[in-house]
Amino acid sequence: MKRNIFSVIVIVLLVVDLVFTAIMLFAVLPNTTKTNDLIAKVAAAIELEMEEENTDISIYDLEAYSFEEGDLFISLKKDTTDKKDRYAIIKGVTIHLNTSVKDFDSVKEVVISNDNKMKDIITTVYSEYTKEEAQLQKDRIKAEILLEFEELFESKIVHDISFGNLAFQ
Repeated sequence: MKRNIFSVIVIVLLVVDLVFTAIMLFAVLPNTTKTNDLIAKVAAAIELEMEEENTDISIYDLEAYSFEEGDLFISLKKDTTDKKDRYAIIKGVTIHLNTSVKDFDSVKEVVISNDNKMKDIITTVYSEYTKEEAQLQKDRIKAEILLEFEELFESKIVHDISFGNLAFQ
């Protein structure tokens, strides 16, 4: 008799397991496929974005433009431990323009006529950093400056920026 009861219990548990498996198959699987599709779309969008950023521009497609008055004297953010005022001194700022940009000539005129605005952007970005941060994060600061230029000109005409002599005091 005990053997029959155990057999019945095992059969009932198997049926319950089969029902739960069916519920999981019909309830969870569609959501999982939707999630996988969403992840695939996001990954594709990120890959496209990365491909856009990684496009290398030939040195022959760049035109250098130096500011007329290239020296910048920038007051840096005060460090909490240091009571002195700190400065960044930039002698000679050169921006590298991408000549393969659509409407290069007209956008170039706008860029050249706004060199004071670009100096202001450089000064503003650098002034947000302490001396130590500015020394350690030069690439990040350049990237921020280039992003600001992109927003200003609504174009990726400014490909790179270089500082002839960058000193901190």
